[in-house]
Amino acid sequence: MARPIFDESTARSFDTSRRTVGAILSTIQTHLQKVFIVFTIGFLGIFYALRAFVWDWLRAITESKMSAQVAGQHEIIVTTPFEVILLQAKIGIIGGVLIAVPPLVYLSRHELRAQGYWPRTSISYWKFVGISLVSILLFLGGVAYAYGFFFPLILGFLAEFSYNVGIDPTWSIVMWAEFLVLLTLSFGLAAQLPLVMIVLAYTEIVPYETFRDKWRHAVLGMFVFGAIFSPPDPISQLMWALPLTVLYAVSLGITRFIVALKRGGQPNVAETFRKNLSRLLGIPLLLAAGAYAVLATSLGENIEKTLLTFRTIVLPETLPVHGSSEIFREVAPEFGIPVLLFLISFLILAIYLVIVSVEDIPLQTGRMGDPTALDLTTLDAAGIRAAPDASFETLSEVAVLSIARKAIDSEDYETAQSVLDRFDAIDRDNANESSRSNDVETATADTDQSNTEDIGGILTGSASGMFASFSEEKDEDDIGGYIYDIKYIVDSLRSRLLWIFLVFGVVLMGVFTFFYMGGVRIITQDFVSRMPSAVVSIDDIRIIDLHPVETLMFIIKVSTLAGALAVLPMVLYYAWPAMKDRGLTDGQQSVVYEWTLAIALALGIGTLLGYYYIAPGLIGLLVYDAVQGGMRISYRISSFSWLIIYTTVGVGLLACVPVTMWMLFRGKIASYNTMRHRWREVTIAVLVIVGIITPTGTLTMILVAVPIMLAYGIGLAGLWVVTVGGRLDFGNRISH
Repeated sequence: MARPIFDESTARSFDTSRRTVGAILSTIQTHLQKVFIVFTIGFLGIFYALRAFVWDWLRAITESKMSAQVAGQHEIIVTTPFEVILLQAKIGIIGGVLIAVPPLVYLSRHELRAQGYWPRTSISYWKFVGISLVSILLFLGGVAYAYGFFFPLILGFLAEFSYNVGIDPTWSIVMWAEFLVLLTLSFGLAAQLPLVMIVLAYTEIVPYETFRDKWRHAVLGMFVFGAIFSPPDPISQLMWALPLTVLYAVSLGITRFIVALKRGGQPNVAETFRKNLSRLLGIPLLLAAGAYAVLATSLGENIEKTLLTFRTIVLPETLPVHGSSEIFREVAPEFGIPVLLFLISFLILAIYLVIVSVEDIPLQTGRMGDPTALDLTTLDAAGIRAAPDASFETLSEVAVLSIARKAIDSEDYETAQSVLDRFDAIDRDNANESSRSNDVETATADTDQSNTEDIGGILTGSASGMFASFSEEKDEDDIGGYIYDIKYIVDSLRSRLLWIFLVFGVVLMGVFTFFYMGGVRIITQDFVSRMPSAVVSIDDIRIIDLHPVETLMFIIKVSTLAGALAVLPMVLYYAWPAMKDRGLTDGQQSVVYEWTLAIALALGIGTLLGYYYIAPGLIGLLVYDAVQGGMRISYRISSFSWLIIYTTVGVGLLACVPVTMWMLFRGKIASYNTMRHRWREVTIAVLVIVGIITPTGTLTMILVAVPIMLAYGIGLAGLWVVTVGGRLDFGNRISH
C-alpha cells in the first residue's frame, strides 16, 4: 500500500480549507448579482473619481512641500498610450474588490458558521454596524495621516534628493500611482491595529497579557514592517513606525479597559474624576492658554500657513467641504485652535482616567483548585517536582515533549529534564498499579511488567535524543563540517567586528555623500564630454528617475557595494588564522596583501581604461542613431548609471576575476581542480549575486553574468597552463 504524501492532520487542514473556499464560492454563485452590483458601484465610482479630480489632487499633494525650483523640474509622465486608462481600471478593480469583500463575508455567514469560522452566538445588528463603522473610521484615519503629513513630506524629500543628486524627478504615472496606492493601503490597514487587538483580546484568542508583555517584539515588528512598506530612508521609517508605536500604546490601554470589564472589573469613574478634577480641567486650560499666547505673537502666521492650508494638502478643490475651510481660517488662529486643543486634551485625559479607573483583573485559566489547569510552562525545576500528579496525568507525550522543548529553548535544561522525569515516573506508577490490580497468572504479570518498562522508556529515549544535541561530543560529518567551519570563522571575527563595520560605514557614507552632493551630475557631464563631439553633446542626454525611490535605491546599492568591496580584504585577513586552523588553507597570510594590491591595480587600470576609451565609444555608438533622428534622449538613472559602471568599473572587476582565482590558488584556498569541477556552482552564485545588485530584467542579468563567466574561463585557462594541465595542482600533492 502506497504511503500517503501528507499526514492525517495536514490532510484534514487541506480538506477544511477546501470546504471553506467552496462555501464562499457557493455564496458568490447564490448572491452573484448582489456582490457584482456592489463591485460595479465601487469600480465605477473610483474610476470616474480618478478622472474628475483625484489626479490633480494627488499632484498637488505631491508637490505641496517641494521648493519652487524642484517643482518646476518635477513631471508626471505617461510612457505608453494605454497607461492612464489601464491604471484607472486597475485601481478601480482593487477598490471594487475591497468594497465588495465585506458584503460577501456577511452573505457567507451561514456557510462560514457551518465551517466554524463565524461566531456561534448571534451578533446584534448594532454591534456589527458599530464594528464596521469603527473599522472604516480607523482606515480613513490612517489614510488622512498618509495624505496630510506623510506623503507631502516624503515625496517632497525624494524629489529634492533626486534634484540635488543631479537627476530630473520625472516620475512615471504608473509607478507613482502604484507607490501611493500601496502606501495608502498599508497605512489604512495599519490603522486597524486597535480594533484587531481589542477583538483578539476580547475573544481570548490572544490574551491581553500577551500584548502587554510582548510590546518590545511588537515595536520591533512595526519597524520591520515600516522598512518593508516605506521608502528606504530613516525619515520615512520613523514617520511610519513612531505613530504606529503610539497607536499600539493607546490600543493597549483601550484593550486593557475592555478586557477588564469583561473579566468582572468595575469602573469607578465618578470617584476617579472627583480625585483628578484639577488635572482634568487644569492641563487642557494651560495648553489652550499657551496656544493662545503663541498665536498672539508673530509665530501665529507661520502656524496658520503650516497647519491650516487645507486646500493644497488635505482636501481637493472640487469638494464642497473645501469652501467652509475659508470661514474656519478666519477664526482659527486666535480662537479655534485654543478651543480645539482644549477639547482634544480634555477628551484624551477623560478617556485615560476612565481606563485607569477599572481594576486590572488577571486572566483566569481554569477552575480554582483544579490541578489540570496548572500552567507547567511557568514553573521552574523545583515547581515541576512539587506539582501534583494530576497535572501530568492528563497530558499526552507530545504535550510533555513540547513543554520540555520550550524549557530547552530557554536554556533551562534542569526544568526540561524534571518534566520528562515526572511524566516518566507517573506513567510507570500508573502502569505498575494497573498490573497489581489485575489478578492474573505470573506470566501475564510479567508481560504487563515488560509493557510497563516499554512505556516508561519512551520518554527516556526522547529525552536522550533531545539532550544529545547539547552534548559537546558531536560528529561534524553528521551535520556537515562546513557549518562548523563557518561558525568557527565567524566567531574569530567577533573581536574585529567594530573595525570592519567602521570601515564599511565610512566607505558607505563617503560614497553616499559624494553622490548626494552632486556626484551623479559631475560624472555624467564629464563622461558625456568624453564622447565624440560629432555624435552627442551634453544637452542631448537627460537623466531621469521614473520611480520616486529609484535614485535613492540606486545610490544605496552602489554605496553598499563599495563598502562591501572595501572590507572584503579586511575580513579575509582577519579570518586567515581561523581558516588555517580549520584546514581550509595552507598558505601564508601575506597572500592577502598581495591579493589586495593586485585587485587594486586591476580594478584601477580596468576602470580608467573603460572610463576613457571603452565606455564613451560604446555609449556614443548606442545613442548615435537617436541623436541623428532628432530624438530627445531621457535615460533612467538605474539604466544609464549601471551602464557606465559596467563599462568602466565593470572592466576592472572582470580583470579581478582571474587575479582572484590566481590568489586563491596561490594561497592554497582553492585548487585548480576544485575551481574547474565547481564551475556549475560558481555560475549559479554569479547569477544570484548579479540578479540582486543589477536592475530588474533577465537581459541585463545575462549581459553581466556572461562576461564574468568568460573571465572565470580565462582564469581557469591560466591556471591550466601554470599547473601543466592540473598535474602540478597542490590538491594532487596533498592527496599523494
